[in-house]
Amino acid sequence: MKISHLHPQKDAMSVNQAKAADPPEKSPAREKTDGRLSGDTVELSSRSREMQKVQEVLQRTPDVRTEKVDSLKRLIQEGKYQIDNEGLAEKMIQDSVLNLIL
Repeated sequence: MKISHLHPQKDAMSVNQAKAADPPEKSPAREKTDGRLSGDTVELSSRSREMQKVQEVLQRTPDVRTEKVDSLKRLIQEGKYQIDNEGLAEKMIQDSVLNLIL
C-alpha cells in the first residue's frame, strides 16, 4: 500500500514561509494609550520582595565562616578545644526526634 501526498517536512516549511510573509498583527493589549503601554502587569507581593532581599543577602554571605574555622583550628592545635559531650548528645537526640516528626 502506498501513501501519497504526505510530506510533513515540506508542509511545515510552507507554513513557516507563509507565517514569515504575513506581517505580525498588532495586539490591542500592547497599543499605546496616554503614552503608556497597556496590557498585562505583574505586581510582586511584599512577601515576594522580602524573599528576594533574603536571597540577595544569602548570595553575598560566604558558605564558610573562615574566622570561626581558624579560631577552632587554633584551639584544637593548642589542645584547648573542649567538647560538651552531654550537650552534643542532647542536640543529636533533638535533631533525630525532629527528623522523625517532620
